[in-house]
Amino acid sequence: MRFTPFLKCLSLLGLAAIFVPANAQDSLEDLRAADLQIAQIGEALSVRNAAMCDPSGWRTGLVLHDIRQYDFPDSVKPVFGFESDISVEAVVPGSPADQAGIKPNMGIEAIDGVIADKVRPSKDSDQPASNARMDAVLDLIDQKSVDGALVLDTVLNGEHKQITVHPAAGCPARFQISLKAVVAEAYNGGKYITISRELLNYADTVDELALIMAHELAHRILHHTDRLKRRGKSNVEMMILGPLSKTAGRVRFTEVEADRLALYVMANAGYDPSIAPDFWDRFQAKFGMGVFGDGSHPGREKRVEYAKRSEEHTSELQSH
Repeated sequence: MRFTPFLKCLSLLGLAAIFVPANAQDSLEDLRAADLQIAQIGEALSVRNAAMCDPSGWRTGLVLHDIRQYDFPDSVKPVFGFESDISVEAVVPGSPADQAGIKPNMGIEAIDGVIADKVRPSKDSDQPASNARMDAVLDLIDQKSVDGALVLDTVLNGEHKQITVHPAAGCPARFQISLKAVVAEAYNGGKYITISRELLNYADTVDELALIMAHELAHRILHHTDRLKRRGKSNVEMMILGPLSKTAGRVRFTEVEADRLALYVMANAGYDPSIAPDFWDRFQAKFGMGVFGDGSHPGREKRVEYAKRSEEHTSELQSH
């Protein structure tokens, strides 16, 4: 199945605060569809690989947004409703939220009795001001999910309803799209795994997008950021010595590990790992310079070779 890129028309939208032109209702629906696509894949990868994640977290299938994330709130209300400042943008089909009866455009009035609109951002939040409250709300949902039941006070078309969601165990990663990035990249940062608009558009199929996201999730499962910090990762050393630096070698090794584990992660979630060699070949041919030219990532031939070996091994394990 071919994956249809959603975001080619959204060049005016940004991650920190979203500017919405007067005629952008179709673009907002495209944004909703793209966020849901990322959430669906992220939910599948996270829930199906929960046993590998330490620590584990909780998944609801909710895709939430905050009215503060939009520069012109009145222009988004006809599409997104926003009867409460914190609202449901989308719901992953089959997820705990979907099974509980949560619907898109529902306003979230309270979370286990805590008024959602009044949740205060953490003082040490690394999020931009427009996203800080949303980040704090997601933190609250994580905290309240621990006992296995999340009580949400909702409103939709003026009807108020209290709904209990029973979260599923999963990897504690938040997937998001960066609409500001102009390069094809995906990266880990704090609580978030971020996929750039350019990389989202580059993926031809759902399986290719799942591969990209599984690679980043594999970094988390393997605690690569912490391992590199303990080893003393030095960007200055990489700039001076390039591929010959110890740091580049260490980062390159984590990339190889993530490439390998990503195939198991995506296969566990029902995606096709056999696409990896062709995707990395095409990807490296187009984007192989830049960050991939500093020695921190395997070269094109090596990456494709590793992908073929890992895919064969993954297929053997699946056959047993």
